[in-house]
Amino acid sequence: IVDENNANYESKDGILYEKGQKYLICCPEGKTGDIVIPEGVIRISGFSACSRLTSIELPASLSSLPKDLDGTKYVPAFSGCSSLKEINVDGNNTNYESEDGILYEKGLKYLICCPQGKAGDIIIPASVTSTGESVFSGCSSLTEINVDGNNVKYTSKDGILYDKNQTELICCPQGKAGDIVIPASVTIIGRQAFIGCSKLTSIELQEGVSQIWWGAFTNCSSLSEIKLPESLTSIMPDAFSGCKDLTLLVYKGSYAETYALEEGLTYRYIDDSNDCSHTFQTTIVKATTKKNGSITKTCTKCGERTKEIIYAATTIKLSKTSYTYNKKNHKPSVTVKDNKGKILKNKKDYTVTYPKAMKNVGSYTITIKLKGNYKGTV
Repeated sequence: IVDENNANYESKDGILYEKGQKYLICCPEGKTGDIVIPEGVIRISGFSACSRLTSIELPASLSSLPKDLDGTKYVPAFSGCSSLKEINVDGNNTNYESEDGILYEKGLKYLICCPQGKAGDIIIPASVTSTGESVFSGCSSLTEINVDGNNVKYTSKDGILYDKNQTELICCPQGKAGDIVIPASVTIIGRQAFIGCSKLTSIELQEGVSQIWWGAFTNCSSLSEIKLPESLTSIMPDAFSGCKDLTLLVYKGSYAETYALEEGLTYRYIDDSNDCSHTFQTTIVKATTKKNGSITKTCTKCGERTKEIIYAATTIKLSKTSYTYNKKNHKPSVTVKDNKGKILKNKKDYTVTYPKAMKNVGSYTITIKLKGNYKGTV
């Protein structure tokens, strides 16, 4: 709420605007239900994390939605609006329109935003030739993305979005569940193509897939295994981030095996008979304060190998570095963290040695000695 005498800002229905209501600055995160943005507003900055909104109506006057720094792509204006089922646009708007509650540029050529509360299946119109950044991100109840058969840019199969020739898998809806097999025509798994698909349990990539882009399988938390073909030549960073129980199925000597070893991911060979009574040999390279270490386990019978990264102990802090003299002995506590922020355990991962009689005026040196899977002295 803004004082009516404020010369720069005003509010309506609890939403903040610039004076004159041409620019919508902020909708409070706790706002609930349906809202109608008043006629006269020409620009909005977004509704980030308004998780209780169910529908938004945009006015005929609206002419600007948030874009990236280059001004070429729309950025998520309604990110975190997890209950939002519809974005509707006044029919007289000359810049934007909506169909089935999904937001497009006028003419239905550019799909800007699918509301995150959208459930079930959607159909992308024949006219669409471009989509916004992460346009289906957060749509956890969306089970199928279908495409009009007359669309010249996109197509779909089993509710998954591809380019027209089915060479790039663009997006699997986050509500998709179970096991899936990717068509043999696919060569590229697109950026964040499976992000947040937490109900998938198994994915098989066919021979011919050569690239997996950044964050492709991020947070596929139920994914137990994914088959990676010999044709793979590139896997971008964070491709399997957040896949806590994932086993990669790889061919021995393949690029995928090398990638799994470098990233410390669990894997097994595709041609394994699965009846090997594994005998693992463990090799430990201890981490220091500057370099990561690793724990590598190799089966001496079949060659199956796993590699776990031991992250470097890069942060060592004292609870206090100075005290006011009071004739008492002082021992500040020590906290040691690795470069991922994990707190190491005293006595297991390191020991602390304090000088005797730390009660006199002066400077003292505390020694931290790393142990276990770590080495070095600070």
